[in-house]
Amino acid sequence: MRRRHLLSTAAAAAAAGLAGCSSLPGTGSSGERARYDSWVRDDDDGDVAAVTLDLSTYRELGETGTATATETPAADPETDDPLLLIPAAYLLGGALAVGFGVRYGLSDTIESDGGAEYAHVVDGAIVLEGEFDADVLAASVEDDAGEAVESYEGYELFRTGGLTGDAVVAVSGDAVVVVSAEDAEDPVEAARSYVDANADGSLRYSASDDDYDALATALPRRGVMGVTYSADGGLFGGDAAAPSDSDETGLASFSDLDLSGALGGAVSASFSGSSVTSSVALRYDSADAIESEADIEAALADDADDVTVTVDGRTAVIEATYSGAGVWS
Repeated sequence: MRRRHLLSTAAAAAAAGLAGCSSLPGTGSSGERARYDSWVRDDDDGDVAAVTLDLSTYRELGETGTATATETPAADPETDDPLLLIPAAYLLGGALAVGFGVRYGLSDTIESDGGAEYAHVVDGAIVLEGEFDADVLAASVEDDAGEAVESYEGYELFRTGGLTGDAVVAVSGDAVVVVSAEDAEDPVEAARSYVDANADGSLRYSASDDDYDALATALPRRGVMGVTYSADGGLFGGDAAAPSDSDETGLASFSDLDLSGALGGAVSASFSGSSVTSSVALRYDSADAIESEADIEAALADDADDVTVTVDGRTAVIEATYSGAGVWS
């Protein structure tokens, strides 16, 4: 896929997913560790923003749904439930990140025979996981004005340029990591740290923060997953948000919720036909800060079918299904 096609595919992924026309797989069971977690590095600031997309639907949309994608308006839901709109914002943000970020000789990786199975956006970096011919991929990156930097822990690192500035690309047979110079003072060191976190669980943020770890393991694996977390709190009514501007897209972020006292939130959603199954986990700074189950349901899923709310210690999980034409008109 070329860059224009990637961008239209991103728009189609968002539009078709929001319309309930995609089929983002994976129902799983509760308590699975989110795929993005293995790439979330241990650091000092205590803030985490991550998204995972299953790329199978992204590819399907690239083949069938891009002709009118850029003409598709933002969501026009009959419901404004955050339980539906927050995962949609993660879907949109993840799809656009892949569309803008998969360059540098890497665009073929998300084709049907390109090897990539999952895309992660973790604190600005883009990671593709799958099965790759590392030699072929490294040659492609180098041909695209990439300068070989070093070999590191089974990865070949390249420094390359693009329309939005220089980046470092780390290539292996299992994963590709792209770190923009706009997102890291030292993108080479940042790329190394992502590689290290994936290889060694003790170097992941979840190893040092039980509250974040509770979110990373609270929900089943599905086609769209994400987390927004701040160790200092302030998730609701602050600056933390899903990767989309709710005022411009008609979607929603955690900062829109009429709740208080949370350190972070995680999402897990699958879109299939006219049905959407969505879960949100909220981690609070104290058990006393958790609202009643009725208040949580009212704040997130007032229009949903089959709503369940469970509270375990300082974690609340709400799950619901949205079905029929009323999901989006």
